[in-house]
Amino acid sequence: MNALRTTAGLVTTSPVLLRVAGPGARAALARVLSCDLRLRSGSLRPTMILDPDGFVIADALLAADDEDWLLWVEGLPAAAVAERLCVPGVEVHDLAEELATLAVEGPFAWDVLSRFDEPG
Repeated sequence: MNALRTTAGLVTTSPVLLRVAGPGARAALARVLSCDLRLRSGSLRPTMILDPDGFVIADALLAADDEDWLLWVEGLPAAAVAERLCVPGVEVHDLAEELATLAVEGPFAWDVLSRFDEPG
């Protein structure tokens, strides 16, 4: 734990990872997210999940993946997110069994990650 306070460390995280697809996906996401959904495929945007009254109930990241959307959610279980998105024409797939999330955290995380961004 000291590494996370003084250098950098690799940690696993366990956000909800969902693939949202179908002809109604964009409308369903627009109904529950705070962000603009105009994203190119491969782009990522921070957003928030809102309750029916417009209050924030969770932080999230949204990515466009061709015709589908990938949603990373912190603070709500997968079932609660899926319930908010459950309307005709929307398929919600929990990707927790297929994908894992790793994070490099700490005051020098930028230094560790910058080594992977060098040309060559």
